[in-house]
Amino acid sequence: DVAIKDYDKAIGLNGTCTTAFFHRAAAYQLSDNLEAAIADYTTVISQDPPAVDALRNRAIVFTACGQLENALADFNAAIAIDATNAEVFYLRGKIHGQQTRYASAIEDFTESLRLDDTLVQNYRTRGLVHKKLGNYENAVRDFSEFVRRKPTNQWILNELAWIHATCADDNIRDGAKAVELAKRACAESNWKDSSFIDTLAAAYAETGDWKNAIGNQEQAVRLAATEAERADRRKRLTLYQNRDTVRMP
Repeated sequence: DVAIKDYDKAIGLNGTCTTAFFHRAAAYQLSDNLEAAIADYTTVISQDPPAVDALRNRAIVFTACGQLENALADFNAAIAIDATNAEVFYLRGKIHGQQTRYASAIEDFTESLRLDDTLVQNYRTRGLVHKKLGNYENAVRDFSEFVRRKPTNQWILNELAWIHATCADDNIRDGAKAVELAKRACAESNWKDSSFIDTLAAAYAETGDWKNAIGNQEQAVRLAATEAERADRRKRLTLYQNRDTVRMP
């Protein structure tokens, strides 16, 4: 609030100071006053057309407001001005993904990595798109690179373990690797996440270790947060009790 008041004073003294409008917009954004942030970023963009940072930030605010088409328009405009900003390609790719334009999403994540290979979140998000499309080989490649760089990320450890444990493709399925990855995910979550233990049970089932598959699945059932989750976990428990495995399509 103090920062906003200071920028109010600066704008009162000079109503064309785009720097003050930009920083006030950022302050509004941090305080979740999103409509005010959009208004100030719009002022910056109208007064300083090459304002790529303002376009990017307004797009981020539009995204937070659920105005995805407006966000996409701003990211497109930012890229038209500067096609070397890896972050903007990544953010636009996420919009494409939300709108189920998966091919465009993959193109943007790939371009973002070409521009800056240190933006490792591209491997995670591109991997999730590949998984959604059933491109499991590509998903494994992206998730593997992500966890190589972010070895404690429990969510992607779990995603990768699940594919190795349950993929219908024999060339991708690897029970031993799935067990190792799932154990790491469980350890990172202090063995308190039902879904990770559920994955570990599926991994053990893939290796034919029915005792550990059943024991871990029973724990996954106990830790399930909702009755729907509990019912889902019980279905897989029945599979393992019958010496059967889980298979994704």
